[in-house]
Amino acid sequence: MKNTNRPIRNRLNTGFAIVIAISFIAISMTFVVIRSITGTTELIYEHPLQVSNAVRDVQISINGIHRSMKDIALTTDTKEIDSIAGRVDEINKEALDAFSVIFDRYLGPKSDIDSAFIAFLQWDPIREEVIDLKLAGLDSEAANITRGKGSRHVDKLFLLTAKMSEFASNKAIETYESARRHEKNSLYLIAGIILLVLLLSVFIASRLSNSISVPINSISKRIADLIEGQSEKQPLITKNLAEEVILDYSVKELEEAYTKARLAGIELQNFNKKLEVEVALRTAELQQGKEKLLKINKEYELLNDELGQTNEELESANEELRQTNELLTNALNRAEEADKLKSSFLANMSHEIRTPMNGILGFSELLKNKDITEGQHQKYLDVICSSGNQLL
Repeated sequence: MKNTNRPIRNRLNTGFAIVIAISFIAISMTFVVIRSITGTTELIYEHPLQVSNAVRDVQISINGIHRSMKDIALTTDTKEIDSIAGRVDEINKEALDAFSVIFDRYLGPKSDIDSAFIAFLQWDPIREEVIDLKLAGLDSEAANITRGKGSRHVDKLFLLTAKMSEFASNKAIETYESARRHEKNSLYLIAGIILLVLLLSVFIASRLSNSISVPINSISKRIADLIEGQSEKQPLITKNLAEEVILDYSVKELEEAYTKARLAGIELQNFNKKLEVEVALRTAELQQGKEKLLKINKEYELLNDELGQTNEELESANEELRQTNELLTNALNRAEEADKLKSSFLANMSHEIRTPMNGILGFSELLKNKDITEGQHQKYLDVICSSGNQLL
């Protein structure tokens, strides 16, 4: 069935069904693009940022345990040793919980986590050995383990956890840059989809308009040609008049012809009636077509309003995504600054502790020499006391 033989209503319904289908596809594609951008943002939060926070918690726990073990090495009260040991167990549990998060979300090599976790577990026997020595009254041996093997193990743990922290930070930056590129490409895609929908809508509207107006214009032209060649009112009727005027004039002409035919005879009267009925039917069809066109135009305006609202919602969603990306960038910068401050603090504290400790250990060794004079003996003791006060 050719398109020109289809009813106008069917043509309009088909055209608008195509426009609605294209709009639905465009909106679906836009939703998929936005969901993809949201998924990238969630990946940044669920993996690199969570891992960075967990690694930071592990390092804080390691530092807390190490500090507590130093307190155990310095104290002589058994009850206080038990209290500090209980606090160490609590911090150790927090570290294990943080390791669980790292195992679940770390995107780097699994060997990084295994190395750090095994080293953390290997620290437990060292701590137990220190506590056992303290409880046995062997304070010097416990202090030596804390300063020596225990301190070196802590340094090893910090190096292993720093490797995971660095990977998580780099992964966060990489994912963020990928999200920005994806966002830019998505904006271009959405703009292209909207432009394509508009062009297709204009094309379909133009085809519908031509399929309706061309037949009506053809009929009006034929009537105008007929009137220009036969009517006495020829100067009043031209092809440039509106189709409604030409059709209205043709109806009047037919009514006059009907009156003349009735006076002329029954045969002409029957012919005129038939023609009048046909004209009335055609006029009713044209009126219905006009009403349908008005209704369709209103529906098209409503559809354009809905598309406008959808565009505003998309712009609002893009703005929220941009703000979220800014917040994530600020959070990442703050985390990096905190990591730098922590490293500087640990370096300063290590220097401040080692300097007086070297003085104590060095002059303690000198006191073992039996050949020193009483003045030197007193001088060495003064240096040891001074270094001890400085360390305190």
